[in-house]
Amino acid sequence: MSQGALQTGLRGLRSNHSTRKFDPPPPCPCILRFPCKIDTVYKSVKFPKTVFSLFSLHHASSFFWRTRKAPGLRLAFVLNSLGRYRIYTPMALVQLVALFISAGALLYALSCWRQRRMAWFCFAMIAVFFNVFGYFLEITAADASAAIVACKVSYIGVPHIGTTLYLFSRDYTGRRQLGVGLRNVVIGIGLLFTLAVVAYPQVPLFYQDLTFNTEGLVNHLEVTPGPLYYPCFVFSFALIIMAFLNLVVGFLREKRYEGSFVFFAGIAVPMLAQLYAIFFGLINGWNPVLLSLTLSSLLLALFLAFWRQAEWQSTGREQVVQNMPDAFILIDNKGLVLDYNLSAARYFPALSSSTIRLRLVDIWDFPPENYLNYGTYQIEMQQNSATRYLKVVTAALDADGKVTGTCVTINDDTVNHLMMEELSRLARYDELTGLNNRATFFRDATYSFDLTLRQGTKEGCALMLDIDFFKQVNDTYGHAIGDEVLRFIGALMLNRFRHTDILGRYGGEEFCVWMPATSLPGAYQVAEEIREAAEQHDFQVAQDRFTVTLSIGIASVEAVQPGNLDDLVRRADLALYQAKNSGRNRICVYQPDNEPKSEESL
Repeated sequence: MSQGALQTGLRGLRSNHSTRKFDPPPPCPCILRFPCKIDTVYKSVKFPKTVFSLFSLHHASSFFWRTRKAPGLRLAFVLNSLGRYRIYTPMALVQLVALFISAGALLYALSCWRQRRMAWFCFAMIAVFFNVFGYFLEITAADASAAIVACKVSYIGVPHIGTTLYLFSRDYTGRRQLGVGLRNVVIGIGLLFTLAVVAYPQVPLFYQDLTFNTEGLVNHLEVTPGPLYYPCFVFSFALIIMAFLNLVVGFLREKRYEGSFVFFAGIAVPMLAQLYAIFFGLINGWNPVLLSLTLSSLLLALFLAFWRQAEWQSTGREQVVQNMPDAFILIDNKGLVLDYNLSAARYFPALSSSTIRLRLVDIWDFPPENYLNYGTYQIEMQQNSATRYLKVVTAALDADGKVTGTCVTINDDTVNHLMMEELSRLARYDELTGLNNRATFFRDATYSFDLTLRQGTKEGCALMLDIDFFKQVNDTYGHAIGDEVLRFIGALMLNRFRHTDILGRYGGEEFCVWMPATSLPGAYQVAEEIREAAEQHDFQVAQDRFTVTLSIGIASVEAVQPGNLDDLVRRADLALYQAKNSGRNRICVYQPDNEPKSEESL
């Protein structure tokens, strides 16, 4: 279609717009519709205004609706608009492709928003998109006012590219994030620069003057810098350099080389383009930095999309360590805490509340020598007025054959410790009476008896006690009352004997006692006190009351001269049988002639 045919068609459309009837456009709930003329539509549809004016957008949509049966006029309108705003120029088309690429990178970043360490990358891609989009509007603008609006759109993102990349680099490499106050200051500085650009020309702090130039490869604005122009450049460029250094150090420390060149190039390309623009200026009016930002966003997105498997493995391990119930603390050779997980912060709140690196010995009384003596330790710790039993495992942090620190793993072993104590108690003691069971009694008493013999002392006695007519108690009152009787006798013995005496339940209603360093009269006196206390105690069952009595046999080391504990206990058992055969509720002492004697003969 020739230019003459185009003008003729448009003139015919303008001359007949008042008489020709058009179907009204469909109602749109989102845009207010106003009556307008086609020539008004034609004059108002300029690309920047189309973007920023709802009225112009409505005019354009009305025109396309009214010319739905005239595709030739639609094509003429589009071609005319492209010609008027230089969208068809090669550099504008290149920038349009760059805009689509940055939009794709932004969409990918938004799809990864919820992934770990990706939030600041999303903000960086938003900043890049606004920068590229604004520059596209600038080079396609028809006049100075539209170009200035495009510049303001661009600076929604320009001051924040360095900030977001720097924060992303700290997060991505696992470095501790900036404090809330410092982070807000850094972000606030970028917002200040953006507001300074938006306030132009009323407040000429960022730009003293902007001149629209249509010569060169593209339309562009020539800048007369204001007081904030160069500080903004230095601020953004310094943050990008710091982001690059953070990433290099982080990748080298973690030895992540796969795809790292693509990642580093994504950060380095805009830096190199910016340096070129500083020393050599624009390329015939075209700014290469914007295209480099597009390439940077593409490279970063490609790396994160295709080379993150190693990172996922590392992140997976990190999440396991971070969320495991055991506390994990990493310290260097000087004892300074390098890293810790959430469980460690629960044990030692000072780790998360402190802003400086702490020495582990300053917050925990774990012996420092144990950091180097690698192994497993069991310690007690008071926490929230409760005693906790911790199992601590220390291991060397070996890097290339050199010990660079210590890994400390702390496991709350309280449940297992208490369970083992309970199992040990059940294995040692009789659950009903609280006395040692038979096996524990003979083990502990044998050790004490052998010690008595080695010391050459002749003092020591063994006692055997039996509840008289205990079977009748069970048959008459039931086993529950019988158990109550056993518990009473056990408590009585624990109360009357010394803590050095070894007590045990021998079996059924029989009890055994080893009294080291005790003479025969002393043992007899204690046995008599126990016998009398048992006889005087009343047991009540409903309306019935009853008592129990004890028969006791005693054998002394001096009298028996035994070779082992079993011999002494056997002699005490013979004396017990003598007490039972003599009428019960009495004490008999074993005599050397093997003839048990009653208490009257003592």
